[in-house]
Amino acid sequence: MKQQGASIRTDWSVKYGVMFLLKVEVEASVKKPKLFSSLLSANGRKVQEILYELEIDVILIEVNVYYGEGNDPEYLKINPLGKIPTLVDYQIILTESNAIMIYLSEMYGVNNLYGTSPCQRAEVNKLFFGK
Repeated sequence: MKQQGASIRTDWSVKYGVMFLLKVEVEASVKKPKLFSSLLSANGRKVQEILYELEIDVILIEVNVYYGEGNDPEYLKINPLGKIPTLVDYQIILTESNAIMIYLSEMYGVNNLYGTSPCQRAEVNKLFFGK
C-alpha cells in the first residue's frame, strides 16, 4: 500500500498590505477521508470520480488487489474481505462502491448528485442496483 505523504494546497496570505498566494504543504495526518483503491479498478475509479465532482480532498492509498495487496494483514484489519474500494471517514468504514458514492453525496454534496426527493433517489438507485 502506498500512501501519499503530503498534499499541496494554496492559501492567500497578507504581508505588508499585499496579498500573496502561497503553497502550503499539508501533512497527510490531517483528518481527511482515506480511500483505499486502485486506478485499475472500475469501482475504484467511479468513487474517485464522485470525489472529484464533489471536490473532496482525500488521502489516496493505492491497494493493488491484482498483486495480492488486498491480503496484507494491515489492510485486512480495515476491510476483512480484502476488496477495494474502501473509504475510511471519521468513524465509518464503507467497503462497497455504491454505498460509498451515496454516503459521499449525502455527507459532502448537499444531495446535488444523489437528489433530494425519494423519486430522484429512486432513479439514481436504479443505476446503482438495477440491471
